[in-house]
Amino acid sequence: MTLIAGIILPKGILMVSDTREMLYGTQIGNELVRKITRVTPGTILGTAGTGYSIAIAKSLRKKLFDKVPTTPTSIRKDILDEYKNQNKSVRKENPNLGPMAYILLGEYNDTSKTYTLLKNIGEDDSLFDDIEIYDQLKDTAVIGSSLDVRTFLKEDINEILANFLDQELEDAEFFMELSAILKITFEHYANQIPDINDKLYCAYLTTSKNEPVVHTYLINSNRIPCKVDGEQESEFIHLQK
Repeated sequence: MTLIAGIILPKGILMVSDTREMLYGTQIGNELVRKITRVTPGTILGTAGTGYSIAIAKSLRKKLFDKVPTTPTSIRKDILDEYKNQNKSVRKENPNLGPMAYILLGEYNDTSKTYTLLKNIGEDDSLFDDIEIYDQLKDTAVIGSSLDVRTFLKEDINEILANFLDQELEDAEFFMELSAILKITFEHYANQIPDINDKLYCAYLTTSKNEPVVHTYLINSNRIPCKVDGEQESEFIHLQK
């Protein structure tokens, strides 16, 4: 089980996830699994569901990261098409498998200088045909876990954001303050749901000198942020020494 949230802020998108991998539904496989992938310089992709979800994200990164020229529209189409095709193939081979993947896509549009979140909400063969798009300041999207948990977490985040003034949200370092609060919020769910741990992986998509950048870091169980090498996108998270 996975829990991932994305929030649109004035200067970027903050996407956070737990990092626990479960094997066979009951065994903990790893506590530092990367569930958010930087697919292109201006695109981050959160993945939940079966193991196929992360594998496809890694494949898309190899295919798209250095592809130029690109537009957010073409990148989005490539990502959705790949998941659609893989979903049909996987369902054909494993008809009893549950939903293959739910994705949360964070995009920066370098033409309009805007940020967008997108998640799929379809079912079965149409798993990636139905999508929801979020493009307003403070919009929040959540994937993974159960509907109740997603609903409660979204409400929690909305309440957190409501406690800040607009000018506070504009601060260039606000994402760090917000992620520290979200770490405590995720701890609450980790204490109730065995499949979710209390480590918080964070990816902040923003710009520097008019170019998209992604700041990646892990807030460990002790609530201390640790830098993650933004250039390495392996299956498991490796902290900078």
